[in-house]
Amino acid sequence: MNRNNSLRRIRRARDITQLELAKKVGSNISMISFIENRNYNADEDMKKKLARALNCKVSELWPE
Repeated sequence: MNRNNSLRRIRRARDITQLELAKKVGSNISMISFIENRNYNADEDMKKKLARALNCKVSELWPE
């Protein structure tokens, strides 16, 4: 499994904690951790919420 994680990299670059991000998207820290560790495949709605919260494009978080 590829552990190259753009979500974690971008979140850290913006100096946002998992808890802060979770609150911004209406989720919890466990879900953010699962998504970052690729243990959970976020649905399209969650991907859009994360991109908006991090002020980036979905394609930046999940490159093809």
